Amino acid sequence: MPGLFFTEDGSMDSAHILNAERLARVVAVGEAEHAGNGAPAESHFRVRLQEWFNKRRGVVRRMNDVDPPWRMLGNASGPQPRPLALHLTEQHIPWLAQQLCPDSEGGGLVDLQELHLSVTESLLPPGWAASWRWCVSVLRHRKNLLVLSVVTRPWALLMSEGASSDAHVDVQPHDPAEVIGVLGTSTTRAAMFTAPLQVLSLQGTVAEAVAPLFCDVNHRAHTEVDGDGVPPALERLRELYVSVRSGQSAGGSAGSVGLGDVHVTASVYPALQVLWLDAPRLRRVRIDHLLMLRELHLISGAPLACSALRGVELLPHLEVLHLEKAMIDDCALFGECPALRELLLHACRLSLLLSSSATVPESGGERLEELHGVERAPRLETLSLCYTEEVRNLQNFARCRSLRRVLLTRCNGISSSSVAGLERLPHLELLAMEYTRVSALSHFAASPALRVLRLDGCKRVLRSSVMGLEAAAFLTELSLKETNVSTVANLGGGCHALRSLDLSGCRHLDVDGLQGIQSLPQLEVLSLSRTRITDVHFLSDCVRLTALYLEGCTELMPTSLEGLQHAPRLRQLVASGCPTLTRVGRLGKCAALEVFAVAGAAALTAEGVQGIEQGRYIQYLDLSYTAVSTLHFLVGGCRALRYLSVKACGRITTSRSLQGVEELPQLEVLNMEDLNLHGRLDFLATSASLRYVSYAGCTGLSTDDVQALHQSGVQSVIP
Repeated sequence: MPGLFFTEDGSMDSAHILNAERLARVVAVGEAEHAGNGAPAESHFRVRLQEWFNKRRGVVRRMNDVDPPWRMLGNASGPQPRPLALHLTEQHIPWLAQQLCPDSEGGGLVDLQELHLSVTESLLPPGWAASWRWCVSVLRHRKNLLVLSVVTRPWALLMSEGASSDAHVDVQPHDPAEVIGVLGTSTTRAAMFTAPLQVLSLQGTVAEAVAPLFCDVNHRAHTEVDGDGVPPALERLRELYVSVRSGQSAGGSAGSVGLGDVHVTASVYPALQVLWLDAPRLRRVRIDHLLMLRELHLISGAPLACSALRGVELLPHLEVLHLEKAMIDDCALFGECPALRELLLHACRLSLLLSSSATVPESGGERLEELHGVERAPRLETLSLCYTEEVRNLQNFARCRSLRRVLLTRCNGISSSSVAGLERLPHLELLAMEYTRVSALSHFAASPALRVLRLDGCKRVLRSSVMGLEAAAFLTELSLKETNVSTVANLGGGCHALRSLDLSGCRHLDVDGLQGIQSLPQLEVLSLSRTRITDVHFLSDCVRLTALYLEGCTELMPTSLEGLQHAPRLRQLVASGCPTLTRVGRLGKCAALEVFAVAGAAALTAEGVQGIEQGRYIQYLDLSYTAVSTLHFLVGGCRALRYLSVKACGRITTSRSLQGVEELPQLEVLNMEDLNLHGRLDFLATSASLRYVSYAGCTGLSTDDVQALHQSGVQSVIP
């Protein structure tokens, strides 16, 4: 790009700083070379600059020389000035370079405190590299840039997501080494010396680019970090998020794709509180015990041994430790973390060399405790082992009296005996054991604090499994989704605090198995979707029921929903995918109903819906895929209706069938997609409230038919 003046390392040459006019001219040249391949970058993004226009140039320039009096993160009180945050794509890089010039219309964007850049490598515009070098060379000297986020999407990832079939994707050849060098190395290098940064996020980068962030500054020559021999200046950085892509190195070969040894020291990061590091390979993570670290998140494609984290137990403020795909060999050190509140070991594997210290004696033999010693963590409140399939024994956590939440989703090795004793924990509030091998549940009724119990997909949970749970005095949420439970009638005799009950997908459950739940005094949310129930009128006795979900209940009697007209507090009724329904009109008498959906009731006609317009509070009405042929019955009613869908209602064939909806005083959204419709829609333009009308798939409509809608400002795409 002729006319751009940069030093070899991409920084500004102070003797040749471009003004905005010259830079804009260079960018325009690049765009002219790109003619026919898309509009200039400026046309893709516009930002209002009136606020800056009203400022005096002297005041604006002085702001860049003063540390901001407010903090971007943390708690703050009193009125705060609103900083400028930009969310850009690769198409906006030339525009950003232009606006960063001191005499540009934006005054150099000196108010910029947050910059979020999302880049798809295959869509980079001409001249992007020089423009981005200019940007980072300017930004590294800013004293008020607090957040920098760069997300890079490789072309290979775009191809895997099917974008190659998009006719609008314009593929431009780019040198991989240049892309990685500019977006990766240059960005990281500039960020390392942007002292005010409080949040730095580099996603989709390569190991070589971010390695200087994690080098051992005490043993490596500083010249490897910076040509001036100065270590990184990130004394204010509080949050660091790094995601290293897997695959080839900068040169295109199968070079290093991992970070190997990672060093995080207080001399470089004296204020760091959150570290998120996702890399294909991590061997060892060396953590300085002088760090202020509160959260540590490590994800490694190649298993990282827990013992490789030795030293984290010395961190005085570490509250959250999150490992994914790690190798569990010796976790006892986690039990020595003085402030640890949350331990997340997701999709981890057991080491074949699991320490013998994890074997504890028991009557008649020995027992392996895979997480032996962790229970000693004095403040541990959350233990999450989701997708860690090989863990089979958690009885030692019955001694961890501070535990409040245990999540064991998809832990296939967990059975009822694995969690024996947890019911005695004095503060245990949540126990999630979805898709495990648990069967017995009655002992959890004695838990003194248990409020949430989730057992979705546990096929060994049968009728006998829930017997005794009615004695759970504090249980507020019970999820038995897709289990083999055939009755929950016993719950009606207890569970006085139960507010949410999910029985969706319980294929052995019928009406008889539900008798008694209407006696639950606090029940507010009930899901019976995809069950074999035939009637629900008895649920009108659930005096506190506010939400009922019946999707996919294909055996409901034709008029069964009308029995809910006397439910005093029912606000949401979702019965989509129930083809047997023929009458629902009496639900208009339901005193509190706000949301009603019967999409897919193929036999439901306008006569069967008539009466619903009496609902004084109905705001959402979904009649998609029904046999409704007209909406005239809504006229004069539905005074609160905001959303109406008649999508794919095959019997609505003329615009006359829709007439009347324009009189609904609150209607904002009308979904009339996939209708075999003919006729002009001018009458809809007279509505005082309509904002969105979607008629996608209405092939019978012409441009003239919808012209009045367009002219009235009604949008054709529902957000």
